Amino acid sequence: MNCEICGRALRGEIAVIRGRHPSGKRIARIVASPDRDWIECEACSKVVCQDCCEHPKTGLCDACLERSQLFDELQFVESCTIDELEEFLEAKRKEGL
Repeated sequence: MNCEICGRALRGEIAVIRGRHPSGKRIARIVASPDRDWIECEACSKVVCQDCCEHPKTGLCDACLERSQLFDELQFVESCTIDELEEFLEAKRKEGL
């Protein structure tokens, strides 16, 4: 498997572990190998290496992140003061988001 942006070969994999909770409810857990260096974008399904994805923990490739409102918020949160962050989060709570 290769990155759809730079073409580099990707490492690592994702596995699904299935089982039952002690209550009897069926559960599944998705586990990534420690060497995994890629994401599959939740919006467009592109497979992108972490070198080509500035914010891989969002689950979105850079192009999809830019198209969403999350991009502006993420940039603000990464560069704001603690007081500004608290004000921002309080406003979000009031919006119900």
